[in-house]
Amino acid sequence: MAILQANLPIPEEYRRELGERGQAIYEKLKPKLEPEFNNQYVVIHVDTEEYVVATAFTAANRAMMTRRPIDGRLFGRKIGPEPDNDRVAQIAAMEILAERRK
Repeated sequence: MAILQANLPIPEEYRRELGERGQAIYEKLKPKLEPEFNNQYVVIHVDTEEYVVATAFTAANRAMMTRRPIDGRLFGRKIGPEPDNDRVAQIAAMEILAERRK
């Protein structure tokens, strides 16, 4: 799982719920993603289940932001049986920023 930080406090309960939903969507996508895209990164728009795959997390995130600029909740992780645990959490900051811009 991955995090995009925007220097905003993100409630732990919100992060946990987003992580659980994102991981559940990943599990549904797993047959499409593994093993073909192992060691690449996926970013999932949790509300629509739309996803992007790229060789780098930043590239996947950028591609998703092009499709869905700060309009929903995003979840990212490394594809494969062993996720990239150095980048742990959810991309919840996007939703918080969107709310503040309204």
